[in-house]
Amino acid sequence: MAQHNIQVDVIVADLSQEHAAHTVYDQVKQLQRKVDLLVNNSGVASYGYFDKLPLKRQQNEIKLNVLSVVSLTHLFLQDILERHQGAIINAAAAGFQLMPFMAVYGATKAFIISWSEALWAETREKGKMSVIDGRDNYWKAQIIRVISNTKRSCPAQPFHGFGDSSFLCSPTDTRQEEPEPKRHQKIHPPRWS
Repeated sequence: MAQHNIQVDVIVADLSQEHAAHTVYDQVKQLQRKVDLLVNNSGVASYGYFDKLPLKRQQNEIKLNVLSVVSLTHLFLQDILERHQGAIINAAAAGFQLMPFMAVYGATKAFIISWSEALWAETREKGKMSVIDGRDNYWKAQIIRVISNTKRSCPAQPFHGFGDSSFLCSPTDTRQEEPEPKRHQKIHPPRWS
């Protein structure tokens, strides 16, 4: 990163806590950094039957997956709009498909997609600003391994009716060159092959 004159500051925060977004924002301000790209990719998932999982656990999942994203975006969006330049990427890959045994997680990501598209519509006339809902392929992610408590990182096969897809692929199998986003354009990275 030094060869590209990029500075990195690490800010540690538990985004599931009520005031964590404000803490992160305040620390960025104290460091006198301008955020040109905000990537909201924190999240947690619970695996099991909705009615059997503890309610508090599912409420905390909503707090982290939705409220922290909304809070961080609200805080940093003000600065991005003032500069008339920047982008926000909200990870939401799971928001398009049926998520049995992960109903709350899927619903939080569906919210992020709908909300991101609304933000895109609201901000598209306000300068060089992009709001992207990061709809990436369903990768063999650590989050899947953790929630399922198995050594398998992805389902052995897609749910009935999904057919063959990149649903079971690893990042190296599915990675493609993404086009450079045009200003004021919604970006939907490829999800199914």
